[in-house]
Amino acid sequence: MLDIAFPRYEVPPYGPLLRDSLRDASGGAAAARARALLFALDRYAATPDITAANAHGDVVIDRWVWSNAAYLAGQLGEAASDWIVDLEITQLGLPVPDVTVLVAGAVDTTRARVRHRASHSERVVDVLEQQVSVQQGAAASYEDFADALGWTIVRNSGTVGQYHAAIDAVAQQLLAR
Repeated sequence: MLDIAFPRYEVPPYGPLLRDSLRDASGGAAAARARALLFALDRYAATPDITAANAHGDVVIDRWVWSNAAYLAGQLGEAASDWIVDLEITQLGLPVPDVTVLVAGAVDTTRARVRHRASHSERVVDVLEQQVSVQQGAAASYEDFADALGWTIVRNSGTVGQYHAAIDAVAQQLLAR
């Protein structure tokens, strides 16, 4: 099984550019679109590995096309996400997932967990994670995508252990199909 998470900060050429862009709050709409393009190209560069792994079994991907679209919508509004989905799926031909699970949490809880992880690692809280309005807009977009595309949703409630147990239960159900 291939387990891959995006962005791949350590994989040149796109990862290091993404890491740097997520530390720079300047640029407005042009920077948001450029960052979205870098995310798309990072995924596109990984497509051969994903396709090869998929031929031999399951592939688990963290943060695929709709993550890019949700965060772009969170920065620039819902209409901004259409072009990046079209670019990634239609123009670049990225694979469409058989199953998508939205791991949804309250924005305040999610932000607290991001800050906690960053305080216990070398990870930096990026400019998108620092902006409450972006987080709220992205969360709303994720919910809209989930409703429109029929995703399975796991809601963040209770303790971290309960949350992980709920995710594991959904994963087991999906893998049993």
